[in-house]
Amino acid sequence: MNSLTPVRHLSPEGYKTHRTVPIQSSISIVGKGYPDKLVIFNLPASQFWWVRYYTAGRILKRSTKTQDKREAVEFAKRFYEDILLRERNLLPISASPTFERCARLLISEQEQLIVRGERNAKLNINDKQKLELDILPFFKGFNVKDVSYQHINAYLAKLSERNLKPATLKIHLNLLHKILILAQRENLVDRLPTMPKVKLQDSPRGWFSQDQYKQLRDK
Repeated sequence: MNSLTPVRHLSPEGYKTHRTVPIQSSISIVGKGYPDKLVIFNLPASQFWWVRYYTAGRILKRSTKTQDKREAVEFAKRFYEDILLRERNLLPISASPTFERCARLLISEQEQLIVRGERNAKLNINDKQKLELDILPFFKGFNVKDVSYQHINAYLAKLSERNLKPATLKIHLNLLHKILILAQRENLVDRLPTMPKVKLQDSPRGWFSQDQYKQLRDK
């Protein structure tokens, strides 16, 4: 390098970003029978091969924990098949369970409102019960970004196995909606999933006969 060669100085942030950017010449598709979006690559910051796959508007990455390219390809195939299996069974596809954190934050914020007298104390009692017994056991491992209409609909179907009334299902939906709105406020999701509709059945009271009305009136 002579005195006329420019020297690029990176800030700590820029250096870190540079170290985690894939080495372009190392990017390789996994092979025939697999999508081109499934690739392995090297990083300046790691001695191992990494795998990357793009699905549902998100980039999923993982270290293969191997320096052998052939082993990395096999790891990538298993990684891809696991994603397909999870998507097929409506399971979370990432390991960042932000849904639970959003649910806990909602309860914490509601508790503050209760302390200030802005909400009824029963609010958190009822919501905590639904979270612990039903919602979190179903959604606990989810990244909040992964929650879709299909997941919520599957949750309702699971509740319906207990023959819960539509009004009760609606209450569960409302709590889920509050959690997702909080996630959107915290910039964890760009938009809310469409919520399934629960039709509430009208249960009008039967007409009283004149004798029944007179009896009721005279009580």
